[in-house]
Amino acid sequence: MKIGKLLRETRLAAGLTQTEMAAGAISESFYSKVELGVHNIDADTLVEVLKANHINPVQFFSRTLDGSMQESPHKKSILDTGFMVKK
Repeated sequence: MKIGKLLRETRLAAGLTQTEMAAGAISESFYSKVELGVHNIDADTLVEVLKANHINPVQFFSRTLDGSMQESPHKKSILDTGFMVKK
């Protein structure tokens, strides 16, 4: 799933406007264009927006996977590293 589409779905599920979701980290105009796929957002800014809206970045990014982690032979080693955020 594309980041812009996922941001939109996440924002709508949270009941936020684009202005609220942009959280002062980026302009509403830029944010709107990210949702539409016109502009890309860098990782640092995306994480800042997610954290400002109390959205767990790990859970957000896990939704971009198309099941590839389930088939990965490295799944156990990745999860065992402690990198994943515990609930």
